[in-house]
Amino acid sequence: MLKRFTRATIFEFALFSSLAFVFLTALSMAFYQGGTQANHHSRGYSFLINFFSDLGRTRAYSGAPNLISAPLFAFALSLAGLGLAAFFVAFAGIFWTNLIARTAATFGAALGIFAGASFIGVALTPADINSPLHGFLVFSAFRAFLFAVVPFSILIWSQNRYPKSGAFVFLAFALFLAAYLCLISFGPSPRSPGGLMIQVTGQKLIVYASVVCVGLQSILARHFLRGEFSKP
Repeated sequence: MLKRFTRATIFEFALFSSLAFVFLTALSMAFYQGGTQANHHSRGYSFLINFFSDLGRTRAYSGAPNLISAPLFAFALSLAGLGLAAFFVAFAGIFWTNLIARTAATFGAALGIFAGASFIGVALTPADINSPLHGFLVFSAFRAFLFAVVPFSILIWSQNRYPKSGAFVFLAFALFLAAYLCLISFGPSPRSPGGLMIQVTGQKLIVYASVVCVGLQSILARHFLRGEFSKP
């Protein structure tokens, strides 16, 4: 099991990687070479029409090389994926109190690691190079993320160690993420103008919700390791 200091450092890294993702993708948006799935002649990056994945294309929809935007996005998402995987490894150690809890925490951590690895796979598989694999990895990452938070929500609620607010954060995120998976599976097609905006908006919301979820849990876990929460 990881030492307390090591876990605290990992939580700080998870928080940093989440914030870095927001900053680096915003920078990537500024350098995007234009075009959307529906309009290849539009200028710049449209927050409500362009997917995050558009930033990672080797060539923008306009046809221009994405020389700055693509590597920025790939680095940002890879860093976030690494931070997510590391977070779940460190978070699992908090709940290694008995065999059942250890088993549940290990299961959740394994799914979290898979989610992080899948996000790294998304970063390294541009949508314009291998769209089927890119889409598969996106869905796999979010689905694994959903099932990773469920056992930890139960562990937090069943134990009197970690603050219960952590369970509410995970449960709220899980409901939001489940709704998003339904949206991309059964929602309107992004090939229609209205459907494209709905899908892009849904993606933006869940991505930033993921950042908030990991960020808040990292802060809570850091305070927990410092002994700043009194036991009931």
